[in-house]
This record gives sequence, C-alpha cells and structure tokens, in this order.
Amino acid sequence: MLLLLLLALPRLVLAQDLYAGTVPVASQSEADRRAAAPAALRQVLVKQSGQRDPRLDASGEAALARANELLVSFQYQQNPLPGQAEPQLELIAGFLPSAVDQLVRDLRLPRWRLERMPVTLWLVLDDGLGRKLMPVEYREDYARLEQEALRRGLPVRWPELDEAALAAIDVQLLWGGYTEQLLGADAPAVAIVTARREGPDWRLRWTYEDGSSATGWRMQDRDLQRGLTEGINRLADEVAAANTITAAGAGVQRAVLTVTGLNNGEDFARVLAYLEALSLIDAVRVRDAQPATVIFELSLNAAPRFLEDALQRDGLLIAGEGRMAFRLRPKADPVQKSETSP
Repeated sequence: MLLLLLLALPRLVLAQDLYAGTVPVASQSEADRRAAAPAALRQVLVKQSGQRDPRLDASGEAALARANELLVSFQYQQNPLPGQAEPQLELIAGFLPSAVDQLVRDLRLPRWRLERMPVTLWLVLDDGLGRKLMPVEYREDYARLEQEALRRGLPVRWPELDEAALAAIDVQLLWGGYTEQLLGADAPAVAIVTARREGPDWRLRWTYEDGSSATGWRMQDRDLQRGLTEGINRLADEVAAANTITAAGAGVQRAVLTVTGLNNGEDFARVLAYLEALSLIDAVRVRDAQPATVIFELSLNAAPRFLEDALQRDGLLIAGEGRMAFRLRPKADPVQKSETSP
C-alpha cells in the first residue's frame, strides 16, 4: 500500500492544485471569504476546462453562487505586487474534487486531463544591451508569468543550470528557437521565448514542442509583462486543446486493457498504481492473470481513445499488437514520450 501511495503522490499533489482557486480578498473575515468563493470556483473551472473564460449559462452562474457548499479548505497568502507598497491578501480556496468533476459534467464543459506535463520555459531577452538568458533584472516579470500559468492550470518550471551548464548554453541557438536538444525525460515539453526591444515595443517569439507536436507564434507589445502574460495564455490554450476531452467524448464507458511484461509483484504494483492514478479511470478490476500478463477491466469517464492517447503519451506502457494491448516498459529502459504517435 505504501508503494502505491508513493507512486501516485505526484499526480495527487497536482490534482489538489487543480481543484483550488486563488483570488484577492480585502480581509480574512468570513464574509469576505464567502463573497470570494464563487470567483475562486470560477478559476477552478478555468483550470479544469482549459478555457480562459468559460461561458456559463444561468445554471452555471447559479452553481457558482453555491460555491461555499463545495468548499473543503482555505488558507491565505500575501502576494507582493509590482509598484505597490503593500502586498495583496489572497484567499486560496480548495473545493471537493468529486463535486467539481460533477459540476464540469453538468455544465458540459470540456475537461483538460489532470495528468499534465510540466513545460520548461527558456527566456532569452534583448533589451538593447545584448541577448541574455533570463537576466535577473526582469525577475518580477518571470514571477508574474509563472503565476499566470498556474492560474490557467499549466504547470511550468525553469531550467536548473549550474555555472558550468550555463556557460555551455548557446544563446544563439535558443534565440533561433532550436528545441531539439532541450527535450528529454526530464523536460518532456519545452517553450523558448525570445523578446527583443525595438524602440518602444517588445517583439516576442514563442516556440513550443512536446516531442509529438510543435507550434510557434509571434507577438508585439509595448509592455513586456503584458506580452508575456498573453503569450503564456496562448501556450495554455495550445496545450489544453491537445489534451482536452470534449463533452461529447465524456461519459461512463468500459474498456479491457491487456498488459504484458509483468515479471513480479512489483511490476504489477507499478501498473496498478499508475492506472488508479489516471483521472480518465474511475475503477480498475483484474479480469484475468496469466504468467507475465494481466488483463484489466476499466471503468472510464471518457472514450477509450483518450485513454490510449494518455498511455502512449505517458510512456510507462509501450503499445503492442492489437487494440488496448500494451507492454510494461522495463525500469532500465528510459521513457520516450509518444513512442507511437498519439
């Protein structure tokens, strides 16, 4: 049981963040908290659906008005704001996951799968004094960029470089949007952002790749922070669109999954923990077990094709011959995302 919990922990932590909304409040009073809860729940719907501004009908607005009935935890934080002497007090409101899932279904919103690959962000800026990788004088802009990504439910991280690694980085290749050598098991998705100041304007170029798809776009804005904010929202739109289950594709369905390459109880525990942690799967049952092979019966909340895409994208199971037939990747075999193109 301990092994299962440890294996499932990373996704559970992420899922908790996706069921919480952060909104400004005037005080820590109960009245202010209750008044802010609907806005926090709306933010949760943004994270769950992948939409910047989910359009809600009268029943949706009525559901937001009942947000306090779904509230299961809350805490406060002080968020420093650029240009303001006093930090902004914010409420972090957590909502009951099962109730949020049901609300998303009732409102027929698209559902962005909970298992989300973190995007490693590389920023190269040229403010007229040369091209630099993440110059420290713009650290407040990076912080706001990360906060906006979290508001959208897009997990991001920054490259962790020591002095030797930093010295080995070819800034010119980054400036050209060359992502191939940046992708790997530790960085399954990468975005390179370049920004150059030309007169009063900033010209930005975004390049994104996740091993199975690539895209890019250009932007221009007088304000760097505004340009970065719009860019990270565009990135969230792109990533969510590729990983979203529409209302038409949802619903209770069943599937039979055959997994081979299970040589011992530890292999079985790895696969079982992985399947039970997937948000697409509501229940797992062993239908049959043979030497090195287990046949699972799964209760899904989306069409089986979404599960196949998830299995191929995550890389723990390697697609075999036949529909819903997979082989467990040996531990010593490094994970290659999307070995079979999803």
